[in-house]
Amino acid sequence: MPKFIKNFKFENVGDRGLQLYGAALSLTLIISAYFWHQLPLISSMAQQLELPLCWPYYSQCQLTQSWVFQNIKYFNFGLFAFGFFGVFAFVSKKISWGFWLLALGTAVKFFIFSQDYRLM
Repeated sequence: MPKFIKNFKFENVGDRGLQLYGAALSLTLIISAYFWHQLPLISSMAQQLELPLCWPYYSQCQLTQSWVFQNIKYFNFGLFAFGFFGVFAFVSKKISWGFWLLALGTAVKFFIFSQDYRLM
């Protein structure tokens, strides 16, 4: 790992703009979780009534999709939790916690997003 990454302290970056920007990015995780919760496509995929529409770079999405959509409530709750606690961390000036919560939430969001083209 490069030295400048090891020595970087998120807490030293106390800019109000960074806090608001991080909170806004974490808020997008909450909005995505709400959107996917309201989407009827998710429930029909969970019941395996529809075939997946795979992304071009991930043509074998059927292999993991049944497992993912059977547990989509847990993934969606995790996405909401990462977003909620990320907003709280950024607003309360815990930038490093907010950064890692945002990174984990974005990874969960990408994983859900990569399962079907229609979740865009």
